[in-house]
Amino acid sequence: MPNQALRENNQHTASRNVGVWGPKEVAEILLGQDSLGTECETVLRALFTTGQFSELRDLVDRLLAKFSDSFFLNNLAGATYSQLGQYSQAEVCYRSCVGLSPSDAVSYYNLGTSQLAQHKNDEARRSLETACGLKADYAHALNSLGIVQKIQKDFQSAVTSFSSAVKAKPDFYMALVNRGATVAMIGDTDGALRDLEEAISVSPGTGLAYRNMGAIYMQAGDVDSAIKSFKKAVECDPADFESLCGLGNGLKALGKSDQAVESYKKAISVNPNYIKAHKNLSAIHLYEPGDHYLQILEDLDNSAVAKGYDLCELSFALAKAHEDTAEIEKAFGYLRRGNACRKRMLGYEIEQDRRLFSLLRSAQPSLADATLDVKAGDGEPIPIFIVGMPRSGTTLAEQIISGHSAVTGGGELPLVDKLGKRLATDPGPNLGEELVGFRRQYLEELQKLSGGRRFVTDKMPHNFRYLSLILAAFPEAKLVHVTRDPAATCWSNYKSLFPATDLGYSNDLDDLVSYYRLYTDLMRLWDTCYPGSIYHLDYDRLTEDPQTHIGRLLETLDLPPEAPCLSPHLNRRPVLTRSDSQVRRPIYKNSSSAWRVYQDHLGGTFDTLEGFSSSSR
Repeated sequence: MPNQALRENNQHTASRNVGVWGPKEVAEILLGQDSLGTECETVLRALFTTGQFSELRDLVDRLLAKFSDSFFLNNLAGATYSQLGQYSQAEVCYRSCVGLSPSDAVSYYNLGTSQLAQHKNDEARRSLETACGLKADYAHALNSLGIVQKIQKDFQSAVTSFSSAVKAKPDFYMALVNRGATVAMIGDTDGALRDLEEAISVSPGTGLAYRNMGAIYMQAGDVDSAIKSFKKAVECDPADFESLCGLGNGLKALGKSDQAVESYKKAISVNPNYIKAHKNLSAIHLYEPGDHYLQILEDLDNSAVAKGYDLCELSFALAKAHEDTAEIEKAFGYLRRGNACRKRMLGYEIEQDRRLFSLLRSAQPSLADATLDVKAGDGEPIPIFIVGMPRSGTTLAEQIISGHSAVTGGGELPLVDKLGKRLATDPGPNLGEELVGFRRQYLEELQKLSGGRRFVTDKMPHNFRYLSLILAAFPEAKLVHVTRDPAATCWSNYKSLFPATDLGYSNDLDDLVSYYRLYTDLMRLWDTCYPGSIYHLDYDRLTEDPQTHIGRLLETLDLPPEAPCLSPHLNRRPVLTRSDSQVRRPIYKNSSSAWRVYQDHLGGTFDTLEGFSSSSR
């Protein structure tokens, strides 16, 4: 009898081996029965555990045609389809499970995860919320719910869900890692690191927590700690290509280019399709005709698998490679494609910046009238704001200034935009009081970076937009505006892929020209309204005569001359901008003419551009 045969076959399943028959033989027996018993379920589970998913899918489909109301078969079919990556079919099966057992939390969890895998985030959230409602301490459902909420940028709810998952299951490694990553996204670096440390204590041999820790340290500018964390992640898993790439980023930030190249190449050897490693490698690798890594890039491009931001990164990497091999027409084509892709992703329109600049100009009189009557307190750091268009030389300026013993280099701080954008665009009736609060919050953050030094640089280029706010809140601040040849500046922006989402103007040549004019007009307004308050540093003149212009810069900042300021390439502080490689070289001339190799492809776009000029240079 069939059941007798199944019982005999079950003796073999304990060792995870179907044994006597394969799926076809099992199908013949099961389809000949009037009902599915425990022996049948045991055999089917055994087929699942042996990993014969394609065969099992075909078998279960045939069985479901006969036993469509079997909860077990629908659940097994959903799991099988999920193993095969066929999540839409899995969703159908799990919906049947929910219909057959509406109070089963596991079925809603499975339904939610299949929807999440298809990026049906709203549906996944509803299913997972139902699962958690049916079983309040369902740790895995809570963790998956947190993932959906994080994707939807509902960060506070995500933290709550991950916390509930950890409460239900204190040793839940992934929930701890996920909570740490989410807490980091809302700015609580210390809390994120605590979660990741706890995850490591739960599973010290698992590398994901170390990788996330490395990313958080990099974001915070603690490159040494980031490198240590990425190295630990790679020790846990030498094939962790994402950590190898992160390690390369850290080494690159410290100027250790040879080691960074080695790390990127290791990442690529593990996963040749990992486009981020190729993009980062392209910044410091000189491609030659027939280059192995150029061939991989072209193979990736021909495969047409890259989408979204991956396609942007691939395009910019190919542009750099073909520029190195003097194939300028190809390079320009890839730049055009990558920029067009990025602009579509961001949905950028120049009108949004025109509106912003109009608001900034309108707010200036109110901010000037509300300027605080304050001085730097004892032990309170004085900010040095270094502003200008991106890619204008602001990183070099910071390397020069932060070489001084009285200065800490703060890098690109997002604080002014985060804390003060509303004040700079829409000052209200309580402006004076709000300026005091803005000043206090900013200086508290600056104090954490100062290391006890008197001055801290803030090299966020786009702070040029907020100079009226800055001068109202920090009358003691030093302002350095870096200018460069306008065509060179615009071209350098166009050939740079910025991960930030507020540089959409850089992805279109016409937008770039329009934005550059907005920038110069605004800087002329600031220069007129605040005469003598802004020091204008010409990058091109600086590179022609470094000693003279560095001396003038330090004098303006009330900093006595120090030799390290004259050798910014020897400044070993981490550099986390696109200029990290350039500033490791001694100051060099003529970089502003590099764009001319593309001149024939630009159609005269930059011909009418005029640079910023001021009598206060």
